[in-house]
Amino acid sequence: MKNDKRLAALIVLVILMFLWLYVRPVWVRSNCYKKAYIPSPRTNEDNYEWAEGKMWLPEPDNDVTDHASYVWIYPDQSIHTRYGSEAKVKIEKIQLQRYNQCLLINGFKP
Repeated sequence: MKNDKRLAALIVLVILMFLWLYVRPVWVRSNCYKKAYIPSPRTNEDNYEWAEGKMWLPEPDNDVTDHASYVWIYPDQSIHTRYGSEAKVKIEKIQLQRYNQCLLINGFKP
């Protein structure tokens, strides 16, 4: 009877250690990735209507020419302009910082 209780306690301890050492890090990293890299939808992101933060730029996937149709888009939606490439680099740095901060808060090294 004593051995059964000890064996059960040992099995529970092993399972808890497995969860703590292997499952928790995966869960924390995936949760931090979602928080840092999956953006929340912005106002009028899926159309060309004006919203705060949008700029009057050439339509995405078009080169910058005199004949390109211009629309209201967020700068990072088109990398064909100087604003788009700068915004993309800035957003990538911010996302990496958020991810690293989230890992540090949860006790992991980036």
